[in-house]
Amino acid sequence: MKLNKILLLSVLLSLASILSGEGKKVSWPAAFVDIGILQAEKLLKSGNVILLDVRTDREVKAGHIKGAQQINYNSREFEALIKKLDRSQNYIVYCAVGGRSRRAVDLMEKLKFISVYNLKGGYGAWSEKD
Repeated sequence: MKLNKILLLSVLLSLASILSGEGKKVSWPAAFVDIGILQAEKLLKSGNVILLDVRTDREVKAGHIKGAQQINYNSREFEALIKKLDRSQNYIVYCAVGGRSRRAVDLMEKLKFISVYNLKGGYGAWSEKD
């Protein structure tokens, strides 16, 4: 009986360690939250995140974050295109200043994506960081 309790405790501790992300290089914040530039840079360096730009074509042509995938929030196909994305991936979403991306993150949460983060201040904040 005592051995079973020890075994159960060991399994529970191992499971807690796995679920907490212990041992990973990057710790992911709670899903569907706003993150700042420094946290976004750290997550991008991990290589375990997809950067999603929800601005218009015109805005993207004026400048964008390297490696970002674009889906125009104002497009009629926006929701259909979002539904085609892999919901198990980690996403950082940005727009010009944070409004459209916040609404996109809310939609992605409703669509049962696992982890999606809104870049506070959007591309405007990102472009001013240097």
